[in-house]
Amino acid sequence: MWQVTARRSHAQPMLVCVMTHRQLQPHTQVVLDVTMVSANQPSALAVANAPQANTPREVENTSSGFESNSATGGAGPQPRAHQKGRQRMSPFSAAQRGVTLRIRLLGEFEVEVGHRAVLDSDWRLQKARALVKLLALAPRHRLGREEVMERLWPELEPQAALNNLYYALHVARAALDNHLPRKAGRSSVLQLVDGVLAVGPTVSVMVDVEVFQAAAMAARLSRNASAYASALDLYLGELLPEDQYADWAARPRERLRAIQLQLLSELALVHEQQGEHAKAIGALRRLLVEEPTHEEGCANLMRLHIAAGQRWNALREYAQLRTALRDELELEPGLATRALYAEISVDVGQTRTAQRLSA
Repeated sequence: MWQVTARRSHAQPMLVCVMTHRQLQPHTQVVLDVTMVSANQPSALAVANAPQANTPREVENTSSGFESNSATGGAGPQPRAHQKGRQRMSPFSAAQRGVTLRIRLLGEFEVEVGHRAVLDSDWRLQKARALVKLLALAPRHRLGREEVMERLWPELEPQAALNNLYYALHVARAALDNHLPRKAGRSSVLQLVDGVLAVGPTVSVMVDVEVFQAAAMAARLSRNASAYASALDLYLGELLPEDQYADWAARPRERLRAIQLQLLSELALVHEQQGEHAKAIGALRRLLVEEPTHEEGCANLMRLHIAAGQRWNALREYAQLRTALRDELELEPGLATRALYAEISVDVGQTRTAQRLSA
């Protein structure tokens, strides 16, 4: 499984997230630059990246060492050392404070409650898994009852869909609550209150999709090659490959894939601007492995090959693009790309002629 921790430095206005996964190098760091965010407003990066307590009012993150803005009159986070004489309020009971629900959606579906992994055998119903996936993708991890019914059982009458929702929620609770600490008076991880399905107020939520999106935003703000590489390392695969035919997963899957491809394109540009042409070529090749029909990426790669004196490689890239476009989309390369190919072909022909004449 994976784990993300966050810390804020007093010396520098940075939020540093460290994510560990069995597929990543230990302690891959993603530095989220929040210097461009007003001190009177919480950072979108921090909000997306930090465990979020789902509660009607603002809840303090007890692991951060800082108090929320709402508790300090909008003056920004205050270290605990500056809070003498203040009574610390928390809606969490001592038994349940700190329970974290970690959900992985990229590459595969995994769930941890606290430090206990929910096994595949714990899920007795596919719709129970889908319920948790929907909540993980939803804003603030909350969804209206009717919206859940429409997404998971669109073909059923309302009462039948409602009955299925109740049963799926029962199965999901059984899978998740079994991993809660054995404390008296504990509440369920999932709650359905006033027609709203949400994660319980005593549970913090951490989703790999949100971590990836925050890291991508940080990379774009920094224009730093290392930040781009760290963000790309967090994309461990497409969103929920086991739900390829689920309509509710299609749009977020496409959006996240577009972010990955854009990061690779921008990383290549950063390397090119720094004069690191070999690394730029490597980033664009990776882009075309992920999406062989990416014409803009192919054209940029062709130009880099030309700059490196590798015209034959540029011609090869064009041939592969043309084949991919024909096979997958029944299209031809655009006019600009065809013109670039023609220019390279002329140069290659002239070179051949010159070589024959000089021989």
